This record gives sequence, C-alpha cells and structure tokens, in this order.
Amino acid sequence: MSKITSFLSRERNSSAVVKWNFIFYLVTFFYSILIGVVLVPLYLKHIPRDIYGYWLATGNILNLLTLIDPGFSGVIQQKVSLNYGKRDFKKIGEYSYIGVVIGLLFALIIAAVGIIGYYNFSSLFPKLIETPYLNEISTSFIFALFGSIIMIIYFIFGAIDYGMLSSKGIGIINVIGNFGSMISIIIMLKCGYGVIALGLGALFRGIIYLSLSVLYTLFRFNAEKISLHWN
Repeated sequence: MSKITSFLSRERNSSAVVKWNFIFYLVTFFYSILIGVVLVPLYLKHIPRDIYGYWLATGNILNLLTLIDPGFSGVIQQKVSLNYGKRDFKKIGEYSYIGVVIGLLFALIIAAVGIIGYYNFSSLFPKLIETPYLNEISTSFIFALFGSIIMIIYFIFGAIDYGMLSSKGIGIINVIGNFGSMISIIIMLKCGYGVIALGLGALFRGIIYLSLSVLYTLFRFNAEKISLHWN
C-alpha cells in the first residue's frame, strides 16, 4: 500500500503529465481495437442479431444524452488547473464544490429524461412491441442509463483530478474501469445474461470509475490539505 501511495504521490510536472497522457492514450487506443476484435464477435455469438440490432438503436438515445455537455466540466478543470498552478488550495476547494453540485444537478436532469424515455419505450420503438425482446432490452437500457448517469458525475471528479495534474491516477482508473467492465460483460455473456450483460457492464464501469475517482480525489485533497467548501 505504501508503494502505491508513493507512486501516486510523486511530484507532478508538465513533462510527466504529457508522458502519462500519451501512455494512457495508447492504452485506450488498443482497448478500442480489442473491443472490436474480441467483444463484438462475442456479442454476436451470445446475443441474437436482431436483439443486438435493437440494442444498438436504443443505445443511440444514451449516446445523445451523454453527448449533451454544458461545458462545466471543462471550466472546472481550467479553474482548478489555474489555481493549482498558483497553489491556491482554497479556490480549488471552492471550484471543486461547485463542480460536484452542478454535476449532480445535471445528472438528475439526464436521469429524469432517461426515465421518461424508459416508461415510453414502446412508443419510441414501436416495432419492439411485436417482438418478445421488449422486456429484455428495456431492462438492459435502464441499467445502461444509470451507468451513463454515474459517468456524468465521474466527469466532474475527473476534471478536478486532471486540473491537479493527475493524469497518471485518472489513467489508471480508466484502465481498471474499462477492463473491469469488459471482463464482467464476458463473464455475464458466458453465463447466459444475453443483452442484459451489456447494460450491466455499462453500470459496473460507471460504478468503478466513480468510486475510484472519488477515493483518489479524497486522497489528493487529504495529501495537499484541500477541503471542499462553498463560497
């Protein structure tokens, strides 16, 4: 544990941040290739093609919801980064507090829109009524919806950590979250969960991302004597 703490607490500078950003960019790139090479054929093996097609259609709704970005995570990252350079830890605590509150409010709005979509699922996809897949796909959708909502909250903590030059810590969290989600999906597909495995995989990924990023943010705040507070 002390070695891990030492590794995450090493002095941060611009060159180190660029290096770790590049390393984790490559990891993410190869992960994307791995998804196409390994997971998609596995999906088609364990999920009927017509169900998978409907899942892709419903997934577009989630993609549209998560693409709605008011830009506050970028602003929080810039403000935290600026004040981290000035070593103004009081301001970092203030902007972080504001970011978390706004992120939670935005997540609630997306949750409300998504739940409305869930209860109008048959109206949005009328052809699903004629198939026996409606319950299975709608269940997977609600799991993936909550996974997306959790990821929206994570983006705020990620922005705070990136602003504090924590590309290494966030990169490790991304790797654990992505591969943890992939492994869970593979296991659930093998166990016969079908398309529901995709929704649960998205939910597990969100939980891993958010829980680890919150712990890491608290670790950084504790190490640098930063406290969240409202101004």
